[in-house]
Amino acid sequence: MRLRLSEIASRVGAELRGPDAAVTGAASLDDAGPDDLSLCVNLKYLAALKATRAGAVIVPRGNTTLIEAAPCATLLAEKPRLVLARVLDMLYPRAQEQPGIDGGAKVAESAQVAGSARIEAGAVVCAGAFVGERTIVRAGAVIAEGAVVGADCEIGYNAVVCRDCSIGNGVVIGPGSVVGAPGFGVVEGDSGPESIPQVGRVVVEDGARIGANCTIDRATMGVTRIGRRCHIDDQVHVGHNVVMGPGCVIAAQCGISGSVRIGSGVMLGGQVGVADGAQIGDGAMVGGKSGVVGVVEPAKRVAGIPAVDANEWLSRVVRRGRQKE
Repeated sequence: MRLRLSEIASRVGAELRGPDAAVTGAASLDDAGPDDLSLCVNLKYLAALKATRAGAVIVPRGNTTLIEAAPCATLLAEKPRLVLARVLDMLYPRAQEQPGIDGGAKVAESAQVAGSARIEAGAVVCAGAFVGERTIVRAGAVIAEGAVVGADCEIGYNAVVCRDCSIGNGVVIGPGSVVGAPGFGVVEGDSGPESIPQVGRVVVEDGARIGANCTIDRATMGVTRIGRRCHIDDQVHVGHNVVMGPGCVIAAQCGISGSVRIGSGVMLGGQVGVADGAQIGDGAMVGGKSGVVGVVEPAKRVAGIPAVDANEWLSRVVRRGRQKE
C-alpha cells in the first residue's frame, strides 16, 4: 500500500508538517527508510529521531523539541499511538480469506456454521455449536458442544471455546487459549481435597481481545464475564466467577483469582496477582508485579505487595534505598 502523507493526515486527523511524501510501510526509528513512517513520543529517543532515515515521523502535537529535531516530515497528533494504530491498519490491510469449511475440519451435523465463516483444517465444531458470519476458526481450534461464537471473530490456532460458552461479535482469541475450562474449586473432604463441579459458563462480550495461551475459567455457578473491548495480553489467567467490566487492559502473566470484581477501564501491569474476592474500581491502575488484596477504590493508582497507594509505595522504595546507603 502506497499512501501520501496528506491523505494519511486527513484520514486520521493529524497535521502534516513538511513535504507531502509517500510512504509504503512503517518501521522503528532505527530501521526506517525513506519510504517508511515511524513514531517518536519520548525525549529519550531524541538521538534516534535525529538520526532516522524515515520519510515521516508521528510526534506529539505541541512537543516542539521533537518536532524541530525531526529531519523529515512530521505528522502532529494529539494521540500519536492511536494515530499509529490507525495508520498501520491503512498500510497493512488484512488479506481477504476465502470462506468455507476445509475438508480436513470436523463439523457436527447439528452445528450451525454461517456460510461466510471459515473453518480451517483440523478445526472441530461440535454438536449444537454456532459460528457466526465472517468468523474464522483457525486450524486445530475447537468450538465445543453448545458454544456460541458471534460474527467477525477469530478463534486462533489450537484455541478452545468450551461447552456452552458465549463469544460476542468481533472477538479475537489468541492461539492456544482456553475459554471455559473448569474453574479451580476445591473443598476439604473426608479423605482429602475434593473438586467442586463447575457448572457455570463464560461470556466474552463484543470486541474483546484475548492473547495467546490465556485461560479463562468457567464459573462454579453463573457466569465468568469479560466485558466488551477488554484487551487481555498473553498468558493471563482469569479465575471462576470473575466479572471484568468494559475496556480493561490486562498485561501479560497476570493471575486473577476467583470471584474478583474488576470495574470498567481498569489497567493491570504485567504479573499482577489479584486475591480471591478482591474488588478493583473503575479506572484504577495497578503497577506491575503488585499483589491486590481487598478493595482498590475507583481511579486509584496502586503498587507493591500488598498493593498500596502508588506514591506511598514509591516513598517506601526511596526510604529503603537510603537505608542501604
